[in-house]
Amino acid sequence: GLTREDPAFALTREAVGTQGEMTVFARAPQTLPDWFARADAFPSRAFLVLGETSFTYADARAEANWLARGLQTKFNIHPGDKIGICARNSPEWVISFMAVQLCGAVAVLLNSWWTADELAYGLSDSGAKLLLCDAERDTLAAAHCDANGVQRLCIRHRFEPSQTYTDLVSAFRGMPALPSHRTADDDATILYTSGSTGYPKGVLSSHRGVISALYSWSLVARGVVGLMTELPVFKDGQEVILLPVPLFHVTGCHASMLGCFGTGRKLVMMDKWDAEDALGLIQSHGVTHFLGVPTQSFEILRHPRRTHYDLSTMIEVAGGGSARPAEHVGAIQDAFNHATPRIGYGLTETNALGAINGGPSYVLKPGSTGPVTGPVMEMAVHVEDSDQSLPTGEVGRVCFRGPSIMKGYFNRPEDTAKAISPGGWFDSGDLGYIDEEGFLFLVDRAKDIIVRGGENISCLEVEACIHAHPDVRDVTVFGLPDERLGEVVTAMVYLRPEGQNADAANIQSFAAQTLARYKVPEEILFSSEPLPRGATEKIDKKTVRAGVLAERSEQQS
Repeated sequence: GLTREDPAFALTREAVGTQGEMTVFARAPQTLPDWFARADAFPSRAFLVLGETSFTYADARAEANWLARGLQTKFNIHPGDKIGICARNSPEWVISFMAVQLCGAVAVLLNSWWTADELAYGLSDSGAKLLLCDAERDTLAAAHCDANGVQRLCIRHRFEPSQTYTDLVSAFRGMPALPSHRTADDDATILYTSGSTGYPKGVLSSHRGVISALYSWSLVARGVVGLMTELPVFKDGQEVILLPVPLFHVTGCHASMLGCFGTGRKLVMMDKWDAEDALGLIQSHGVTHFLGVPTQSFEILRHPRRTHYDLSTMIEVAGGGSARPAEHVGAIQDAFNHATPRIGYGLTETNALGAINGGPSYVLKPGSTGPVTGPVMEMAVHVEDSDQSLPTGEVGRVCFRGPSIMKGYFNRPEDTAKAISPGGWFDSGDLGYIDEEGFLFLVDRAKDIIVRGGENISCLEVEACIHAHPDVRDVTVFGLPDERLGEVVTAMVYLRPEGQNADAANIQSFAAQTLARYKVPEEILFSSEPLPRGATEKIDKKTVRAGVLAERSEQQS
């Protein structure tokens, strides 16, 4: 209905890349710089806040232009060049992202929790010409960058912008970015996602892909406001969203930060998660929207000092990145009198667009991720390796089709062909069913990954690391349920006869030498027997995991 009532959201049919004709927004901005220009409607509003530092929309856009001109001039950046960004959340991260887009370059968002080896992999895989990073990552990346001719610009120290960043911006103050002449289907971003193949894959998206998601959420937000019987009064007359998640993820970058250009919200940033710090920021800034991984809203919900803070400005407690336990939904509804619980389901490959469940429907169906987020996204449950849809209620592969789907995995045509069918349907790797009202229920994961606190972890990558331990003969890695994190990384190890003295701490220490801290197994279990194998001689992970769960259930009873 909204697309008919508001011509700004008019729809049309158009060929998108190589994925055929599909429904698109006829009047959406063409590129991310065009999307930034929506802030012309509210230039003096607060945009970025971190501690005592703040930028209005006009301030941020001006500094992004000066930085872009500096990158073009000093680092010889041209349209299509790849530029890595790896840093804690900060205004400089956001302004760097904007500057990269103003240059017409491709923003490569690198995980700031990665080790030096993982960061080197991301830089090599993406072919980044320049790395914009904070001081911590500057140290990690120095050896690789120096050896491979990757330029670096340190944009921030722990609590303030770096002098090199400040000097570059000052040198080009008042000078706008040179025109880049990009189009909707040109490359815009590469984000890395862990999958079942081990090494993270670069997810390449176009400007159209990102903006299709952003425009869809703007339409959803407009619909939510239209349903309100009484509009809330915002502190300083502005909606405020808290950013508790890293900007290198689609939840942080797209749904939170870039979404602000569609809503005019103030973005209150956290560079490190702490539940009580979050409570303080909600109170002091009059935060209206919380969007984090469900682990974070759970920690706020259970915090012993929650009732000491004024949280009355909150109108939405949203989650993304992983599933929220059904019992948490009603608890959020009860604890926050004015706030609506909401959950979003999307993937890096869909630019976070997928399904949304919120409000009364979420309370009634807390186990569902909701109906598809239309009008340009399609969702279906398919037979494996087919575009054939299954009947209502039958479990199959959850698939999406629409203009927000990635262009492909960067430099991985075979992986892309496996993920996107000739008909343009992207296979999420999740198993689920759609009920008679169109609500999606996820029941299992086809990909061999663990989702720990919103972070995707490849079991294969962790297994390969532990397998290299000289005392390990066999290992299988899987997730076990955890109330706070959703899942925790667990390894079942079978030791070599000569390695019986190895213990959990020893193996964890070994893994920590090459894996980011969040990937190191919280628990190492040992088997006195060889691990069971199936007909193909692969370790039967499901049987091992089921045995651990059954044993623990028996112990609890």
